[in-house]
Amino acid sequence: MKTLILLFLLLAQISFSQVIHRISFDRFSHYDADDWITYAYSNNVTSIDIGVENVYFGTSRGGVLRYNLFDDEWLFPLTTSSGLRSNQIIRVVFDHKTDQLFALTNKGVDVFNRAFQYWQPAHAGLPERMGPEYPKQNKNDFRYPEFSRPPIADWPNFFPNANYELMLDGTIYNPDNEQFNVTDRVVDRWYKMWFGTNGTGIGKADLDLLQLNFIKQSISAIRPKDLFINGDDIWIAGVPYKEKERGIVRWNYEENSWDYFKSGINFNIFSDNMRVIEGVGDQIFFGTEQGLLQYNSKKDKWINLQRVLPLKNDAIFDLCVAGKTLYIASENGAFKYDYQTKSMESIGKKFLHQSKVNKIACSGQKVYLATNRGIFEYNPAKDITRLLESRAAIADNFIDAIGVNNDTLWFAGQNGIGYYDMIKNNWKSFPATSFRFNTKINDIAFSDWNVWFATNKGLLKYDIDRDYWYLYTKKDGLADNRVYNIDIDDDTLW
Repeated sequence: MKTLILLFLLLAQISFSQVIHRISFDRFSHYDADDWITYAYSNNVTSIDIGVENVYFGTSRGGVLRYNLFDDEWLFPLTTSSGLRSNQIIRVVFDHKTDQLFALTNKGVDVFNRAFQYWQPAHAGLPERMGPEYPKQNKNDFRYPEFSRPPIADWPNFFPNANYELMLDGTIYNPDNEQFNVTDRVVDRWYKMWFGTNGTGIGKADLDLLQLNFIKQSISAIRPKDLFINGDDIWIAGVPYKEKERGIVRWNYEENSWDYFKSGINFNIFSDNMRVIEGVGDQIFFGTEQGLLQYNSKKDKWINLQRVLPLKNDAIFDLCVAGKTLYIASENGAFKYDYQTKSMESIGKKFLHQSKVNKIACSGQKVYLATNRGIFEYNPAKDITRLLESRAAIADNFIDAIGVNNDTLWFAGQNGIGYYDMIKNNWKSFPATSFRFNTKINDIAFSDWNVWFATNKGLLKYDIDRDYWYLYTKKDGLADNRVYNIDIDDDTLW
């Protein structure tokens, strides 16, 4: 009888499966308008129109940008997170007869529901834009009427900012001497002419003073891979598109200003292909496909660490900080770097020499390394590396992601998700077979009540107290189901 009871208990454990919940409700009755916000590449402006309060800019990849004329500020973009069927905008039109905003995308015409602040498919076609396309003006009178779109040949000689050049035919040269063209333009009621470009952002021209400012309101032309919050600055890096304005982004969130840093212009930046960002004090570090890059924010200086031994030209997969030491996970092992003494050392040579380290996590006293051979623990005080003897129900090899929260170590790999309570010496597993959720997990992060997993199929949340799993996808408001990194800033999840 005891054997039979034991058999029943064993069957119960094997058959138990974790349920991952997904969206089963109308998104716009469940989320507020600004619960999900997407910032995407928006420097290629395809269309411009003016509404009652805002100027609207249709973009090739970033949905619709909005500038409020009365408050003199940029509002958050309208994208697929707001209900647009696509972020590829062909034409944007504000219908002054109905006070409605329309967008023609590559998937059809959408209309913005102002009452509920979301987009829905439009039943009618795209309305006509307001105003004369080519206004007739007296010679040298550049105060064009509102809604007009003066031809480039009639524009005055503007005085551009920040080393830009605007030629008489509408050709633009940015400070890096890259060539762009004007795409669309419109005049507002205060005699300011707004125009778009095919890759270097937005122009705002004062028709009285003849001053011209070029504005970037976008990340650069990259697929973001990581983000680092440093005071008011948010650093964003990733893999570039083919567009010219690629590179590392520094976004001052409070002032809403954007700066780009790219290879070929700054010779110490040796690659635009970034994987990860981390910071120690005034130093910001960037892990690239070809080594380590450092930025000293106090001195505004870039430092090339690409050829520093023993980390020489290695592809870097992850970075973490403990004290004033930077720990590095690379294709050829793990390293620690003291930026003050400029010393670079290998760690765990006995186990990890020329072995790929996928992820790295720092706690107060220890550093944990995720590898294809399991989880390794490094003790900096004793300079000792050891393999953790896992007692999890899932196999402890091929670990892709790892994270430490207080005294709990979480890890994920091909066989599922698990965690180790270091105080209770207790292991728990969520096998992939019981999940019925087969995908790569790229990152692990922690908020007050939840554990978050960046996966190739969405953003996975685990509520520890309720033992409840939920998968956020594009249906909820994500820009893409491929999530690479997670950063938590108070109540905001990036």
